[in-house]
Amino acid sequence: MLPKLKTKAIAKADCFCVRPDKNIDSEFLVLQLTCSRVYDLLVREIHGVTRPRINTTQLKKLTVYFPSIEKQVAIVKLIEHSLNKLNHAEECYAKVKTYTDKLEQSILAKAFRGELVPQQL
Repeated sequence: MLPKLKTKAIAKADCFCVRPDKNIDSEFLVLQLTCSRVYDLLVREIHGVTRPRINTTQLKKLTVYFPSIEKQVAIVKLIEHSLNKLNHAEECYAKVKTYTDKLEQSILAKAFRGELVPQQL
């Protein structure tokens, strides 16, 4: 299960397969493993000069906290709802930005044609 990524990713030998037990919601696990706290913890464990990476031993040492399965599901729903609202806000911003950019260009064009102020002939 992969989170939605903003960049391309390649599955290869350095990828890990993590199989949660029945008391762990897989979506909650993905959110945990992709959060900045876990990233910061794993960055400290990176080794390798030409190919920085972690190994399974380092990954197994990682401490991840899990509330009850009911709370995990509720947290995932709350995060998904928040992300949907954020995505909607980004879409609205993009539409408004496009409109204001066109409006700015239109105003400048009118200004250069002398259409914004009464002209004295």
